[in-house]
Amino acid sequence: MEVFIRNIPYSIDEPQLNRALAFVLHRTPHFHKHMGGAPFNFIVHLFKGKGPRQKQHSGSGVLIVPSSAIGTLFVNLAKTHAIQLHGRALYAEPGKNPVRPEDEAFLREPYQDPALVEKQQLQDEKVKGNVNLQNLQFGWPCQDGSISIEWESPTEHVWALEFDPENRRIRIKSQLGLSVVTALSNVQSTALDSQACVFWLDRPPIFEQEKEDVDQMRAMFDSMMKKPTNSPIRDRLVTLDPTRGNVFGYLRVVRVVFSSQFARRDFIDKAGAIGFTTYEGSHSLLTQGLFDPHILDSFQRWLKELSFDVAFQIDGLVSRCRFNPKELRKAKRAINAAIGQYGGSVVCECIKLLEQLREEEKEHLPADKLFDRTLRDMMRDHTERRSRQPYRSKALFWCHRVTVTPTSLVLSGPFPDETNRVLRRYIDHQSNFVRVEFRDEDRLHIRLDREVDSTKFLQERVGAILHNGLVIAGRRFEYLAYR
Repeated sequence: MEVFIRNIPYSIDEPQLNRALAFVLHRTPHFHKHMGGAPFNFIVHLFKGKGPRQKQHSGSGVLIVPSSAIGTLFVNLAKTHAIQLHGRALYAEPGKNPVRPEDEAFLREPYQDPALVEKQQLQDEKVKGNVNLQNLQFGWPCQDGSISIEWESPTEHVWALEFDPENRRIRIKSQLGLSVVTALSNVQSTALDSQACVFWLDRPPIFEQEKEDVDQMRAMFDSMMKKPTNSPIRDRLVTLDPTRGNVFGYLRVVRVVFSSQFARRDFIDKAGAIGFTTYEGSHSLLTQGLFDPHILDSFQRWLKELSFDVAFQIDGLVSRCRFNPKELRKAKRAINAAIGQYGGSVVCECIKLLEQLREEEKEHLPADKLFDRTLRDMMRDHTERRSRQPYRSKALFWCHRVTVTPTSLVLSGPFPDETNRVLRRYIDHQSNFVRVEFRDEDRLHIRLDREVDSTKFLQERVGAILHNGLVIAGRRFEYLAYR
């Protein structure tokens, strides 16, 4: 119900009126029977003033409450028990306008303390605005602590960084409409030096592109009024740079270079206001071309030469961002020799140990040295080692799994899985089948955003794989069935 209020002191602003009415509606005994165990929401709007004395408002406004019973009780209370603000009694009467649908939706939400809301609004004001950047880079963390810059923004892009306090996100956007978006919870660590900030991410960011035909004025107005847009204003992208494909799925280090020292200080202030901690640190920067196209092509050709079981384990190390293809290529001779001497099963078990050893070892050994040491340790172990053999049971088989995210293919397994009629028919060709699932970067179900159009993205990513198949460990797999 809408209640019209007048005789409001001109010195009171909307937040102050909100707090005063919250005391009347929630703290006095008159409304306790309408609270249902928790305070109810209400809305206050002050009408804009026209005269010279009415700088903040006209002295009148509306109070919107969840029910007519509460509204009627407030009107009667104003008549019988004067509700005073700054010594002036408020006059109230039933409003003439119906409650808007968006206000009805807000009234059904849990109540928020006006003081906390005001505090949050003040914090959001501090965070507003862009931090101007000079450059945007994606890199790979090397074992010696340096960072190999594997992609750098073209010069025609001008980037800016903004914090989104409502969604707890960072958005790095270009004047050409491209955006790199990541949740603050996705930032594992930071390093802030004199001219740049480095972000280590747990998973790849989201890439978006503003729609060219969007009504920018309408979108800006809706954003200012905190109203939902009528249609999506951005497209979700598979990659930030089509010429580099899905290389960004491997590059979990993002480096932003500030345009000036003022921009750097502005970033620190905004980060502090939103509660995002930044740490001082510096790193050596290199350009090693670890994921250059010719490196990736050579890596895929080598995988084709290997048995699928071995190739899958090697490709899995890259897909999970534990090793880069350039350093694994240097281990090619050692791996090929080990296959010839000990067989593919032993090499598979050895490669599986590399991921854990890479995280534990402190000597920063390259992949070839780490593989040699792991293989020697395995051979020195005098306990009986029997390589795992595929189950011959018709009920189970060893299944290789692939998780398709918007930017990458993450390989895992093989794990025991149930068979079906087709698999039982080709039980001796288990490596010809993989189980594929489509997930978002956080491994949860792909979620849709009201402001982002995912149609094109789903067609390019999911649709392309279902129609054209996908390449795993140097082999092309085609769609068979779903469940």
